[in-house]
Amino acid sequence: MQALAVTESASKYNIRVNVSGGGPKTSKGRQALGGALSMGGMGASLGASFGPWGALIGGLGGALIGGIGGWLGAGKEQARLKAQGRDAAHQQV
Repeated sequence: MQALAVTESASKYNIRVNVSGGGPKTSKGRQALGGALSMGGMGASLGASFGPWGALIGGLGGALIGGIGGWLGAGKEQARLKAQGRDAAHQQV
């Protein structure tokens, strides 16, 4: 199967789209985990000003929001890359 780098940013992160109609090779789980860790750290930092319980609650809240945001953001990006892959395949024909 052939693979085509769709955009400059996609090739920067080594995201490939299958030209034969398959979807992009991205992982919703990894995006959600990255968002959860990032936002969880920020929430814990902000909550730390209210003591250890604030850090705990801030971290959990940030992880929840970041995980959901990462999951939803990955789904949108997969749909966008898949559409660009179809467009690129049609232009090559």
